[in-house]
Amino acid sequence: MADKESSGGIVNKEYHVISATSDGIVDLGQVNKDGIVSGFKVRPHQRVPAPVPHYFQMDRPPLDPQEDITTPRMRQRVGGSIFRGGGTFRIEHGDNVKGGTPNDQDKERKGEMGVYIDSKNGDLILKSKRRIRILAEDIDLVATGKDDKKAPTGNITMTATEKIRLAAPEIFTDSTVITKIFSSGKVEVIGKMVANIYGQALELTDGRACKRGSTGDINKQLRSEWQEQMIKEGVLECDDAPGYTKGLGSSYI
Repeated sequence: MADKESSGGIVNKEYHVISATSDGIVDLGQVNKDGIVSGFKVRPHQRVPAPVPHYFQMDRPPLDPQEDITTPRMRQRVGGSIFRGGGTFRIEHGDNVKGGTPNDQDKERKGEMGVYIDSKNGDLILKSKRRIRILAEDIDLVATGKDDKKAPTGNITMTATEKIRLAAPEIFTDSTVITKIFSSGKVEVIGKMVANIYGQALELTDGRACKRGSTGDINKQLRSEWQEQMIKEGVLECDDAPGYTKGLGSSYI
């Protein structure tokens, strides 16, 4: 049985319907509207037109052997699988496996996989118009990175248009090189009971502390870093500082 899509005019002479009943249809070689051929496609029978299609398909290489399969569209579709529907897509697996914990002594069964998703060379994207929730006993976010000086990787980035909230009995930040907290507006550090700040040297400055900070000339490299940042934000009042812009400082520390 041949199948022809009016939008593209492509005919697949090998098209074949395995089964078609009042419940659904299973066919081989269905030509999609974009010209991509599905080697296998399953669809439920819809008695009335549905606003959202419902099907599962596995796409095959193009009918024309001369067609370029290296294009982005072909690379993503050929050998790909698509699940589409208007209802809930649900996966429940892993009843017979055992997940691991940091103190698990059963080395042979520690951290067995219940559900495993590997995107190989492509990006893994989770998208929702509403909310994305990750619920688990423990959650690990690990960026392994690679040795690439031109484009360093191994980063974890969180971006929000409103707020990022961290709430826990204890919150730790631990870095081996530097930890920075910067705001274009106001920074508040509040300890309801005690606020402790420790350091081999403490550099406390405002817009008027251009000649020397609270540590004098102990750390010139550190001073150059905050001077550069304060000049950029226009809050450093140093007449002899490169790029000086009159700022808002009012005291000399």
